[in-house]
Amino acid sequence: MVADLNGVWTNVNPAWERVTGWTREELIGRTSEWIEHPDDVAATRKQIEDLAAGEKTLAFENRMRAKDGSYRHLAWHAVPSGDHLY
Repeated sequence: MVADLNGVWTNVNPAWERVTGWTREELIGRTSEWIEHPDDVAATRKQIEDLAAGEKTLAFENRMRAKDGSYRHLAWHAVPSGDHLY
């Protein structure tokens, strides 16, 4: 996934589509808030804010709702670069 500094997705890789069932067309231009597990929203927002402030995320885990309604546990790393989060 690639996002802007507000956490809005600008690019989605095929692995994300396979894992979650959502297509790139359904994801591009949105943040993850609509598919985050309710218990993970605050922590995920904090990670995105930290990334936008220039910090790296070296190990973060949260749950995202797949298209079938189940939740997937995801572990991810991210870095800011210019006006994007990778």
